[in-house]
Amino acid sequence: MSGERKKGSTKKEEENESSQVLNFPSHKTWPEPEPKREKKTILVVDDEPHMVRLLRLNLEPEGYEVLEAFDGEQAYSLTVEKKPDVVLLDVIVPKRSGIEVCKAIKHNSETASIPVILITARGEGMRRTGLESGADLFLTKPFSPLRLLAEIRRMAERK
Repeated sequence: MSGERKKGSTKKEEENESSQVLNFPSHKTWPEPEPKREKKTILVVDDEPHMVRLLRLNLEPEGYEVLEAFDGEQAYSLTVEKKPDVVLLDVIVPKRSGIEVCKAIKHNSETASIPVILITARGEGMRRTGLESGADLFLTKPFSPLRLLAEIRRMAERK
């Protein structure tokens, strides 16, 4: 079509038309990049290192920063110091049980709003005790990683 001319137009009109197509406006037209979202922090507490590693491997690709604790005292200290967006807390951990840690988190005005997900292999019998301790959610091992991620996402966004 380079040699053909539109019917009823002159060469000068065609040159003007094509140059208008290639001219970019002088003002900025590219959208601003979205500001980087601050990474949400998840504290994972379990006395089994392989479980902590497994949870980390599921959370980090989703964009979460993962803190680790392997006993109840360390879990409470990290919660007070770092104020994570969500605490994922095993019920049975050394030095201070997950139930005690959850109660302490919920009774501290600085940490009371942090969502706590209690997890256990002990079964449904612990559910009532866990929820009475102030936990926002109680999951029994084994649990669905997809459900866990959905719950963490929901809780982290509401905080």
